Amino acid sequence: MKILFDIIGTVGGIGVIIAALAGFFSKFWADAFMNKKIAEYDKQIELYKNSLALETEKYKSLNEQIIYKNMKIFDIEFSIYQEITPLVMKVRWAAIRAMGTNPNKDFTEEHSEAKEKCHELREKTLKNISFMDKDIYKIYEAFYFLCMNSMGEVRKFDFEADKHFAEVCVKIVQIEQASDDIVNITREYLRSMATIK
Repeated sequence: MKILFDIIGTVGGIGVIIAALAGFFSKFWADAFMNKKIAEYDKQIELYKNSLALETEKYKSLNEQIIYKNMKIFDIEFSIYQEITPLVMKVRWAAIRAMGTNPNKDFTEEHSEAKEKCHELREKTLKNISFMDKDIYKIYEAFYFLCMNSMGEVRKFDFEADKHFAEVCVKIVQIEQASDDIVNITREYLRSMATIK
């Protein structure tokens, strides 16, 4: 029995040593493998970071270009509307004067002044059409035609007797409303553009 215990003790002692060495080597190889994988993942993460940084810079640059372009467009449109909007008021008053408020006055001078103002407004809008918002341009055009058509009926008339007095009053109100709409719509449009800035 003693021999049996000696054999088991010898084999068991070697087993313990082998188990300890196996644990040490497996930990060593596992750490080496883990460090290798960590290094690979760190490389991949660094590549992703660099790629993401490049993409971020690309889109940041693109965004800055868009903002710059929008600011330039806003500045151009603002200067156009700043130039044209006062003409709307001049056309408004010239057209109303040309339609007549004094039945005993000759309207020829007011009529030609109003037509000049209308044509000046139209020339400026046509000159800047490529920089104007399409819907706002249409409003300016409608205003121009409303004024020109209203002045087409200009003549001397007696306010009390003339059956067209009501029509003239309606056209005056339409011109006033249209010019107010132009100013308000242009103002709102420019405010909406300013938020982009």
